[in-house]
Amino acid sequence: MIIWLNGPSSSGKTTLALELQKQLSVNYLHFELDKFIAMLPERIQEDRLALEKNLPTLISLFHKNIHEFSKQGFSLIVDHVFEQESWFLECAELMINTDILYVGLTADLGTLKKREINRGNRSIGLSEWHLGRVHNYSNYDIFIDSSKIKLSEQISIIKNHLSSSCLGLRRYE
Repeated sequence: MIIWLNGPSSSGKTTLALELQKQLSVNYLHFELDKFIAMLPERIQEDRLALEKNLPTLISLFHKNIHEFSKQGFSLIVDHVFEQESWFLECAELMINTDILYVGLTADLGTLKKREINRGNRSIGLSEWHLGRVHNYSNYDIFIDSSKIKLSEQISIIKNHLSSSCLGLRRYE
């Protein structure tokens, strides 16, 4: 089973993922795109051109690792940002016949900007750039605005959905 969180930077994906890990009775591994990228040497992470050169392969390997861990029976919470349609399509292809609860996270632009500044480890403007892109590729089983719904309510919504039914990640149509 995969709980797939997709949303712009600073929308609350990691906070939600970590709280889900604490509260769910099933043990979920947290697969976080940021941590995967952080495996690159710092000099590449800080060099935009070098990062752009390495990112396509790294993203594809991230997707393949999600698939492999899932195939081996691990339950996962995936913390992702579908910046590009090709990323979504690759996942849709890899995850055929996989049980996925697909959760979209967002927040209003003011909240995203404030969180981005408070975090101190994000390029200012990244969340705004993401906001216009990351929700364009598929429908969600659940869509949450973290600027309007408290974390405890987000957890309840997801728990209720998990106890009732799950839909698979849909192919882009």
